[in-house]
Amino acid sequence: MHLRKMAVVLLAGTLFCTTFKSNQANAASNEVPIEKVFQSMGYKVEKIGGSIYISREKDDRIRLKPKSRSAVKNGKKFILKKPISYDKKLKKFVISVYDVYWLAKEDNKEKHYRVEKGDTLSSIAKHFNTTTDNLKEWNNLKSNLIVPGQHLHIKDPVYIVQPGDSIWEIAHKTENTMDDIISLNDLTMQMVFPGQKLILPLQPSLKPPNYFSTGVFPLAQETYDPFAGGFGDGRSFSIDGKARRHEGIDIMATKWVPVFSATEGVVDKIGWNTLGGYRVLIKAKNGMRLYYAHFMQYAPGLKKGQKVSKGQLIGFVGNTGYGKKGTNGKFLPHLHFGIYGANGKAIDPYPYMQWWEIQP
Repeated sequence: MHLRKMAVVLLAGTLFCTTFKSNQANAASNEVPIEKVFQSMGYKVEKIGGSIYISREKDDRIRLKPKSRSAVKNGKKFILKKPISYDKKLKKFVISVYDVYWLAKEDNKEKHYRVEKGDTLSSIAKHFNTTTDNLKEWNNLKSNLIVPGQHLHIKDPVYIVQPGDSIWEIAHKTENTMDDIISLNDLTMQMVFPGQKLILPLQPSLKPPNYFSTGVFPLAQETYDPFAGGFGDGRSFSIDGKARRHEGIDIMATKWVPVFSATEGVVDKIGWNTLGGYRVLIKAKNGMRLYYAHFMQYAPGLKKGQKVSKGQLIGFVGNTGYGKKGTNGKFLPHLHFGIYGANGKAIDPYPYMQWWEIQP
């Protein structure tokens, strides 16, 4: 495990030491401690003077002020849904569950662009402050012809390895997979060195999914491991002894990493499930249901019948399930994510997640 990620595991385990039941006591507030939620995502949180500073790497910097709805994110003003407040019971500054994702969502990390109808190579070059010649060179284009849905590098695809980088880190920074980076650069081992040059793979041209094309990925960037398909795979644990199939995708992450709602909807089911542990089922406007499982804890205020917004914090990654209520530790921490049609039939969520992950 990478050292940075290991530190987050240890820190998160220390900070979130209260019980599931006691944390729910403050549920009516719909707010979470700033320090806990951002440190679980690998951020450093400091209170300096009258402000709260949140930082991760040189280009992820946020400044908050108590009692204010105004925040500054990477030099730009950001208006919060609710002012930052101080919870006297918790003795912590807290933030609304509606604001966490949009502050944590990374800016300017897109390494590619999906061509839209009406785009030209020159209009794309102008938008990203580069030249058509650069775009043609970076994307091995022989002409100016481009088509909707095509993916283009909009920055030089040569990546210079930085101190502390690993293949895992680079894959997350550049929206790629470890296997693709290793294969394209003919690496014989999963080790890289500062100053080493790597060619970044071009993202495949994906088509928007039939539904939820404007959805968001349920975990913030750089808080989870690269994921792959797994829908339909066999599963060993069973309630009745009968064989069963995996009805979703597993995304490996450390305990207490925040989970966000991919779409807006209404909480249809919430509570313990033998297979899913502490899980949430959210019904979208079109009747389809999105399933999130194995939480360590729900976000404050989440309850059945509640309306949720896209990007709203709904819970925290865990490894609960496969037993009576409260069972955990039967498997590694991860988010199980599934999609069910209006008819109740499971749908492979992998194409949806691929699409959401590459959106700017």
